[in-house]
Amino acid sequence: MAWQKEKPSLHVHGVVTDASFKAWGGHLLEATVSTGSLEITVIVHDKKLERKMEEPLGANVLQLQ
Repeated sequence: MAWQKEKPSLHVHGVVTDASFKAWGGHLLEATVSTGSLEITVIVHDKKLERKMEEPLGANVLQLQ
């Protein structure tokens, strides 16, 4: 997990499959789990990771210093 403006900033990827195990993946913006299952992996870093808005890219970029 990273931080932005002193608040948690999550960057989440997900993979979902259908009944025949065809898979789709990408950035997870929201989700609802119904009859399936959900597995979550959390990685703890030894340093505080910060995100900062960088222009002209217009994206919150992870600052690796």
